[in-house]
Amino acid sequence: MSNLLKVPDRKETETPTRQRTESFKRLRSSPGTQEETNTTKKSATVKNLTIGMERRDIGPLSLDELMKHFSLLIDSKNLAKKEDIDDLKLQMKEIKEENQKLKLEIAQLKEKVKFAERRVELVENLERKNTLIFRGIEEMKGTDSEIIKNFCHDILNVQLSDNEIEKLHKINIPNSNKSLLKVRFTNNRIVMNILKNTKKLKGTGFFIDRDYTWAVRNRRRKLFQYRKAILETDSSRKVMIRSDSLILDGKKYYWDEDEDDLKTEDGKTLRDVLPVPVSVLQLRQNNR
Repeated sequence: MSNLLKVPDRKETETPTRQRTESFKRLRSSPGTQEETNTTKKSATVKNLTIGMERRDIGPLSLDELMKHFSLLIDSKNLAKKEDIDDLKLQMKEIKEENQKLKLEIAQLKEKVKFAERRVELVENLERKNTLIFRGIEEMKGTDSEIIKNFCHDILNVQLSDNEIEKLHKINIPNSNKSLLKVRFTNNRIVMNILKNTKKLKGTGFFIDRDYTWAVRNRRRKLFQYRKAILETDSSRKVMIRSDSLILDGKKYYWDEDEDDLKTEDGKTLRDVLPVPVSVLQLRQNNR
């Protein structure tokens, strides 16, 4: 009897549909709580996966073993690391500094070589200062000494004695019937006296010149080309060649090997003091 009169509990009397409706209402009434719950579950899942990754096998390898293989692969491919790049930058800096030092040393060595070459050339020119080259006299008769004495007496009006000629050397020009005489005199006074009278040789086919070194002869060749070009442009200019210098309107110019141009002692070039003729510009290009 008592069992029949017992009031059923509310939960027991609720239908399944009623229970689902109540749950849905609770979810809608507290969305923040639900999101936090979902986030917590996801974090826990990721954490569990991460903790277990190192112990898991990836195929036949664990993650630790796989990472070691990756490291070995990178090393075998010689892929650059940050430490490698830093080392390369340091090495490049050291190489640049060493390169600058070498450039400075090379420049200093070049200056020393130039200085030595100038000294050698100066010594050679001093040795040759009493020597003259006579050209165009191969048709003259007699011994070499007699030819020189007669030539100087008859054409230059310069008297020579036997003891004023120190040495004679005949040089045959290859592939021709011509020859020249190289004569060394005992003193420079005789040389200057002969050179002073060479203006008498104009139009005769005879030539007398100093015994210049190869370097001086090369510079003189260029100077004569410039002289010809300047006179062709302006015949009123006074241009002379003295040894390895060009004298233009009283101003002396020397050949600068570095600049490959004519310069004065104060560093001015031919272009600085007069408009350079087109023919001179062409010569400059041809001489380079």
